[in-house]
Amino acid sequence: MKSYWPQDVLHYTSDRALWRNDAATRYLCPMIVENLRKRLPWWPVALATGLTIALLVLFFPNKASFRYAYEVGKPWRYDDLYAPVTFPILKSEEELAATRQSIEQHMPPVYVFDEGMERVQLERFSRAFAQRLEDARVQQLYDDLLHQPDTYRKLAAGLLHRAYQRGIFELEEAHRNAPPDFVLQVVRGNTVSRLTRQEVQTVEEVRALLSDSLLYSQLPEAEFLLFVTDLVVPNVHYSDSLTRQWLANELAKVSLVQGVVNEGELIVPRGGIVTPEVAQKLKSYQAELARQMNSVSRYSLFVGYLLLTLLVLGVYLMWLWSFVPFSLERFSILVFLLMWFVLFGFLTWQMEGTAGLSAWMVPFCIVPIVVKTFFSERLAVLTHLAVVLQASILTSLGYEFTFLELLAGMMAVLGTTDTRDWGRFFRLLTFIMMIYLLGYLGLVLIREGHLALDTWAVAAQLVVASVLTMLAFPLIPLLERVFGFISPITLVELSDLNRPLLKELSFKAPGTLQHSLQVGHLAEAVANAIGANALLLKTAALYHDIGKMVQPHYFVENQSRENPHDQLSPKESAQIIISHVTEGLKLARKYKLPPALSRFIPTHHGTSRVEYFYRNWLATHPQANKGPVDDSDFRYPGPKPFTREEAILMVVDSVEAAARSLNKPTGKDLDELVDKIVAQKMADGQFDESELSFHDLVSIKDVLKKQLRSVHHVRVEYPKGKEKVQPDDKP
Repeated sequence: MKSYWPQDVLHYTSDRALWRNDAATRYLCPMIVENLRKRLPWWPVALATGLTIALLVLFFPNKASFRYAYEVGKPWRYDDLYAPVTFPILKSEEELAATRQSIEQHMPPVYVFDEGMERVQLERFSRAFAQRLEDARVQQLYDDLLHQPDTYRKLAAGLLHRAYQRGIFELEEAHRNAPPDFVLQVVRGNTVSRLTRQEVQTVEEVRALLSDSLLYSQLPEAEFLLFVTDLVVPNVHYSDSLTRQWLANELAKVSLVQGVVNEGELIVPRGGIVTPEVAQKLKSYQAELARQMNSVSRYSLFVGYLLLTLLVLGVYLMWLWSFVPFSLERFSILVFLLMWFVLFGFLTWQMEGTAGLSAWMVPFCIVPIVVKTFFSERLAVLTHLAVVLQASILTSLGYEFTFLELLAGMMAVLGTTDTRDWGRFFRLLTFIMMIYLLGYLGLVLIREGHLALDTWAVAAQLVVASVLTMLAFPLIPLLERVFGFISPITLVELSDLNRPLLKELSFKAPGTLQHSLQVGHLAEAVANAIGANALLLKTAALYHDIGKMVQPHYFVENQSRENPHDQLSPKESAQIIISHVTEGLKLARKYKLPPALSRFIPTHHGTSRVEYFYRNWLATHPQANKGPVDDSDFRYPGPKPFTREEAILMVVDSVEAAARSLNKPTGKDLDELVDKIVAQKMADGQFDESELSFHDLVSIKDVLKKQLRSVHHVRVEYPKGKEKVQPDDKP
């Protein structure tokens, strides 16, 4: 027990590692109270904190936040805003989108003229004409052709030349049925011309035109030249790359500004209505501030975020050091607590950077639910407060986000009673959802005076966050295995008497199992009375004596007739009795019991002495009474109980075992037994390292006396001299 301060001045409370000051010392700074717990060295704490800060740095925003919040159509709530610098008024996104859409719709497609196609096709024509002319001579056909072949050749070549010079287009499918005034851009060498759909000719149109021109010519045998239509191929092709490039050039020419605000010009007066034009000026001012950020201002921005992060984590660690020191005793606990900063910092950063999402959807209530499951309500509230403050630095949602998340977290801690009960868990989620929705409704009504257009969208995101809080349930068994914690779910599973280890105990040492069950019932009643972890105690009681399975007949509860200790010396007997602690730890490792349970095996006896065999040894060694006695062979290896639960189990185990040895005890006998055992444990220093207060011990003794009277069926003792009550009237 903590005896370094007067009992009536400073008490150790039921909340783990928290000192509570009475009126006489209410101004005593808790940080100067001596705490004898063994904390981690400074470097693991610094390492974990430094790594947490390094990861959070990755989520820092790279631009300054705009410190004005406004709504179109609402009054300006701040002082008159004058332009500190000259900046352009940007066009709105709607205006830019409309301009770009108009350019895209009216941008003519680009076609490229192939100058070499005419030469290739004319050469083909010359070869084909010469071959056909030779065939005509052999067959003595086409007299007029044979008489003036150059005339025919020049006519056909001229028609081909004019068609290719004008351009034979291979139109895209979308352009073939375009209206006559549809414009196309034609690139020919270094020149660009614009033609309408009516002015361009396709392959089919050119072939029809050539055929008509030949048939209506003055040459009598013009049909000989109809093969020329087969030589008509397109020499003007659509260029998608050029079209895209020219479209990009046109879009780049679009002006992004529609005016300018000069330095010193009034942007909006206090109380003035924020019109769409004023809102666009404010957006332009915000963009100008972001644009003017140079390396120095970016460095200052980074320092600002880092300073706030250091303050949040620094104050949080100071709280842990002062009021929750057990969190700094194990590295796994510290990592578990700091992990939430990184996890929810990442989620906030991810949501803020994803279009259509926001930090409203992040289930922050998971933090207090999980932390409370493994630790205390105080630590759950503190951790949730720090995590939300850190996330508030990274988000742009403002004070409304901080207010709602803190309120919902308080509800999560208040409503989390037992994560084993799905019904209660779903009711808790419903309460959290109601807190979110009603809280946001109140904030909207204060801000707007009516439901805004985006109210339903934010409400839907808050519902998503409430539903995602269900992830706390599967996270609990996962985290307890990763960090070596223990949850109520696991404790219930381990308290099943059909577990292999408990079944083996029932076969090999049935008396020990009955003793363990009785200790569990008594310990549960005591824990409920002083606010300790009743489920942990009840489960630990089942396993605290499992080492007795190795040699069960050496323990009185498992003996039937002969006592094997009669054949041993007191030291040998003491060593066998003490060995059930070490054997129990071996079995705990073999069956992989959680550390939270296996710690009860050595601590339920602490460093106490096997008194019966020690006294026997003294009786057979009278010379030992003449000087200091080394009783190390008769003491358990320890350690002493540290938590309240471990100390309770020590007391209950000793009391229950001693009460079994009494023959028809009276209520007075049981009361004296409880007082005697507790006094012995205190005198032996077994509570020196525990978290029990004197008030706790008083409550423990009261509960044990009441429970033992009930277990041993002790009747009410009536004062002498009074009229005797008939047997049928006795309780």
